[in-house]
Parts: sequence; structure tokens; C-alpha cells
Amino acid sequence: AWGVDALWGQGERFGTIDTFGDMKGHHALFHQCAGRIVETAQAGNKDEAMRLLQYGDYVRASEQVKRLLAKLYVRLNTST
Repeated sequence: AWGVDALWGQGERFGTIDTFGDMKGHHALFHQCAGRIVETAQAGNKDEAMRLLQYGDYVRASEQVKRLLAKLYVRLNTST
């Protein structure tokens, strides 16, 4: 299973693959966006938190991480 330990620990063996580096950057952005959503909700602005959760940078970062993980999976499983 790919968890945080795999991404930042064992995953480093993929560090020379461009897709992996891109994915790590988008993964970090995803967590920054998620943090903003949590802070917004905790500040009592639940409507804005829901808007951030459904639209904008969080959604784009999440989609990018999923796309890059799939690309990395394909690359690793089709390598000779």
C-alpha cells in the first residue's frame, strides 16, 4: 500500500523518475490546500470550506496526484 511512509521513505527509490518528483510536489500542494480547508472550517466559515473542498486548488491538486500516481504505476509496471 502506498502511504506517507512509502512516498517519503521507500518511494525515494523512484526519485530519478520525473513523474515521481512531480507527484511529490503536487502531493505537498494537496496537503497545503487541505490544511487551508480545515483552518477555514475551524474558523467557523463552513460554507467557504465546502466551496474550497469542491472547487479550486484542492480539487486540481487531488486530481493531479491521482493522475501522476496512475502514470507512475503504468511506468513501473511496463518497464523492461
